Amino acid sequence: MSGGFNFQVNDGVNFAPRQIFSITASALVLSLEINRPLKVFPGSTTPITKEDLQALTNDKSDTSNRTITFNVIRRPKLGRLVTVLADNFTVDISSFTQTMVDQREILYIQSLVASVGWSAMDSMTFSVSSPPAS
Repeated sequence: MSGGFNFQVNDGVNFAPRQIFSITASALVLSLEINRPLKVFPGSTTPITKEDLQALTNDKSDTSNRTITFNVIRRPKLGRLVTVLADNFTVDISSFTQTMVDQREILYIQSLVASVGWSAMDSMTFSVSSPPAS
């Protein structure tokens, strides 16, 4: 997890002092910071927002290039997850990113199921990864 290198510069006559560079790597840790239940009316569509679902890494550097991906392992039974494409066309999804959640591109569509009435609980199971962390 650590290492380094050293070098010395010269022009054949003059020598600079030896320069030592030490490097220490730290493990990337991924944490699920927010995982709140959605409140959805029967037959309605609700966006999943960063106020509902948010995963973060401990990487304090520029994280704009880091992708956090949610992979759905067990789908919801009373609804479905979709993303909206051009022309308001929706497509079912089984994975999505934190960026998509932040931009409100992930929707939960509650299927109109007469047998559940006005009160029912639904859930899904997912894994979260941001290589090399999961």
